[in-house]
Amino acid sequence: MPVDPIVAQRLWTQPEVTAVGRLPMRPPLVPFPELDLARAHDPSHSPWWRSLDGDWRFLLVDRPESAPEGWSRSRFDDQRWRTVAVPGCWTRQDVGDPPRYTNIQMPFPGEIGEVPADNPTGLYRTEFAIPPAWRGRRVVVQLGGAESVALVWVNGTFVGMSKDSRLAAEFDLTPYLEDRANVLAVMVVRWSDATWIEDQDHWFHAGLHRSVAVYTTEATYLEDVAVTAGLAEDRTTGTLSVDIRLGGAPVPEGWTVEARVETATDQPLIEPLTAPVTAFRGDTFADRVMGAYLWEGPVARLEAEVPDIRPWSTELPQRYRLLVSLRDDEGEIHETTAQWIGFRSVEIRDRDLLLNGERVLIRGVNRHDHHPDRGKTLTREDMERDVVLMKRFGFNAVRCAHYPNDPTFLDLCDEYGLWVVDEANVESHARQLALAHDPRYHAAIVERVVRMVRRDRNHPCVIAWSLGNESGHGVAHDAAAAWVRRTDPSRFLHYEGAIMHSWLTEPGVGAAVTDVVCPMYPQIADIVAWAERGDDRRPMILCEYQHAMGNSNGSLADYWAAFESTPGLQGGFIWDWIDQGLTWLDALGRPYFAYGGAFGDEPNDADFCGNGMVGSDRVPHPACFEHAKLAQPVEVEALDLHEGRFRLRNRRSFTGLNDVDGHWTLTVDGEAVAEGRVLVPAVPPLGTAEIDVPIERPTSLGQGQRCHLLLSFVLGEGQAWAPRGFEVAWSQFEIPWVAAQPAPISRARRVRIAVDVDEGTVSAGDLLVTSPTACIWRAPTQNDGLRVGPMAERAPGVRRRWLRWGLDRLTNELVSSVPRDEGINPSLTVHRRLSGVDPDVRIDHRQVAMLVGGTLVFDEEIRIPEVLDDLPRVGITFTAAPGLEHLTWAGLGPHESYPDRRVGARFGRWTSTVTDQYVPYLLPQEHGAHADTRRFTLTDDEGHGLAVSAQEPFSFSVSHFSADDLHAAAATADLQPRDEVMVHVDVAQRGLGTAACGPDTLPEYRVTGGTFRWRWTLTPI
Repeated sequence: MPVDPIVAQRLWTQPEVTAVGRLPMRPPLVPFPELDLARAHDPSHSPWWRSLDGDWRFLLVDRPESAPEGWSRSRFDDQRWRTVAVPGCWTRQDVGDPPRYTNIQMPFPGEIGEVPADNPTGLYRTEFAIPPAWRGRRVVVQLGGAESVALVWVNGTFVGMSKDSRLAAEFDLTPYLEDRANVLAVMVVRWSDATWIEDQDHWFHAGLHRSVAVYTTEATYLEDVAVTAGLAEDRTTGTLSVDIRLGGAPVPEGWTVEARVETATDQPLIEPLTAPVTAFRGDTFADRVMGAYLWEGPVARLEAEVPDIRPWSTELPQRYRLLVSLRDDEGEIHETTAQWIGFRSVEIRDRDLLLNGERVLIRGVNRHDHHPDRGKTLTREDMERDVVLMKRFGFNAVRCAHYPNDPTFLDLCDEYGLWVVDEANVESHARQLALAHDPRYHAAIVERVVRMVRRDRNHPCVIAWSLGNESGHGVAHDAAAAWVRRTDPSRFLHYEGAIMHSWLTEPGVGAAVTDVVCPMYPQIADIVAWAERGDDRRPMILCEYQHAMGNSNGSLADYWAAFESTPGLQGGFIWDWIDQGLTWLDALGRPYFAYGGAFGDEPNDADFCGNGMVGSDRVPHPACFEHAKLAQPVEVEALDLHEGRFRLRNRRSFTGLNDVDGHWTLTVDGEAVAEGRVLVPAVPPLGTAEIDVPIERPTSLGQGQRCHLLLSFVLGEGQAWAPRGFEVAWSQFEIPWVAAQPAPISRARRVRIAVDVDEGTVSAGDLLVTSPTACIWRAPTQNDGLRVGPMAERAPGVRRRWLRWGLDRLTNELVSSVPRDEGINPSLTVHRRLSGVDPDVRIDHRQVAMLVGGTLVFDEEIRIPEVLDDLPRVGITFTAAPGLEHLTWAGLGPHESYPDRRVGARFGRWTSTVTDQYVPYLLPQEHGAHADTRRFTLTDDEGHGLAVSAQEPFSFSVSHFSADDLHAAAATADLQPRDEVMVHVDVAQRGLGTAACGPDTLPEYRVTGGTFRWRWTLTPI
């Protein structure tokens, strides 16, 4: 079969060729014919813009050369082809080519630039007609994003080619169009030389994953509008410069551009600005000679100071409308476009990043474009949900990892208020050091940085340009940095690749390409030591830290203690925002979220794509609440707890607390006994004020009961991201009041208590299925070393030591069982010995079970050899009877809490169910613990069940899955809930850490061998 001559050139295998016929990148400028229409900011309102999104005809072939002859021509018969949605990834549309996930390794074999011969290729076709009003005008097609290479034909004529999957490609269709219906044909080649610099730790999809549109302009048109909107020293005067370039035919004499700056309600801020467009004069020989030296092109610059503006910030994202019009020498408007702008300043001075003149801590998160059903294709609603959740959980910044996100996302960051580090679509993780010095890729690296800046430089939310991620450091990065510094000095540069191996030991390393020191996953002690040394004059902002894989984010509070107390440290970006699970069906047809390898994709990196602060369905993980507490805008200090005197500190940098209302609640063992309103004073940004709360000691306070005061602060007026009444901050204080009388004795219903001396067991009627026994095993988390697939046997973490010791299969030997039936308190003393695979693992468990007035009182002693220096937990486990589904507890809640992730949970009385205690992490693992608990109950529908309590705080968890069930499951689809309830009561629980990629659990949150003694009670109710 003949091969198309263009296809025969195999452009997708030539790194030096980045595009053919592609127009220069520019901001998303929607052309309108009149000024008033431009106010809409919506392409659908423009008669000069038309979306081509919808169902396209589609054929998947095994390689580009297999495309049917003549497939791009108008008269080709495509009726037997299927349809797919555009925008959309064909990997999520059941066409026979699955998504593939790798982290570092490439999805195919070979060396730099090599592309496999078998190369899935999508052929797309659609028809569109040119409206009569468009005839005789210039017509452009815009492909919003194509992974990884797009070749474009119109009516059978080749138009151009583009690489760079995450930025739009535009092509001039004018010479190829016909008055009748036109056929737009696009070949998308999945693997290319460009894939080597798009190796970005996310799913490899394929297809036209962002919107496609056509638009029209006159022969002379607004080609580019570049806006710099800064702040004068007074911070209330905006400085505005607008650089405009015209494209197309030579510009006639007398043409001008006009700019207007208005509020969102159409109120002008200044008089309209006008400037002539410089036209090339070639009337004389002198004009032609001097013009060659001095003429900058058909450009115009507009500059002004704009008084009485509100600066744009994440706290107050004040936007203004910029309207730019092109007029001829008679004043007639030929084209108008609109841009939202915001005035703000970005500086780095004396080891500080200053935003609008203030040192702002970066509470950031990394984000991929991801949807569990549609892959890389997101709707505006999907992206808006991301932004709203980020705002609600206290994030003020996002790093676009590792490519420019969909432009709609930046529009939303402008609107809602998030600082953005915009990152170029450059990552060569598989060969990062070698590729950085490969001259074939220099042009591509520089071009991708340039195109990002040209597209996004008008967004006030963008405060930094990142040159890419994990791509080494070569001359291409130096060149890209130089271009950015010359083109846009209003923002700072970021690039971790330049400091990756030497930030801790070489002051100033990489300063040519990064204005911040931005390491990945450093130890807290190392960043503090770096800051205290003070020999690098740049601020440190961690580009990735706190790897949120599964049940994770241990020591987030410890990082923030360092950020807030150490000059030179200024926050960072958690990795990352969303689990990259993809919806799939198990063998029984049940949906679940799958990871690499589930689709027959080889090679793969399995579950390493599950690192989100929110689940694949955007349901927040418990760690989100930890971040929200650490980021809250109101901090409360107790001056005199008993008198109810407190100091409020406004942690906002730019706005007061005028929009915040307060409320106080006094509780006894989690039950509210008094409450009232807090009058929040007008606290200025970063200011303080004192308040008084009229609390009195509860008369009902019993012996051993705990009294807490909760101060809650909510929005007094709704915001775009949250309604009125949304809680933005809280603080809780335990008040050490001493009880005046002993606690009342609760009467339990009569339940038969039985003991078995031979087996050393205790049962409470039909409430217990198994007797309480010692437990030091938990289902490992991914930070403990739980992994599947290629990394299972070499994942970092302590899991392999635990398995070597045999903690998952301890044998339980009864040494002695001695009953004592004296007086009214019969008891059973049991001595057990637990041993593992390792001969040094011999654990003594001595338990005394006493029956006191219908309550079982357990005295526990567990002796663990010192060789077991890092344990999962120490405690008791038992199985409760089926039907005990209803859970209440007095302790930290409502979400799970662990020793190194607990500041985001508050003490209270909480209700739930055993079923709802399951946290559906992408890979099943330990979950659901509740620290600082005093009592919990499990009851059936009639209120019958059991209560567990202790004088000293403990941690507990309840589940329909055993630790072994969780450990054996490779996905949520593998879990089958038991009818019984697995109960753990712990006196020690290992922290979580972030060892899957980053520091392990800190020593102070680990559990070592020794002797553990405690008392707890089990009461039938």
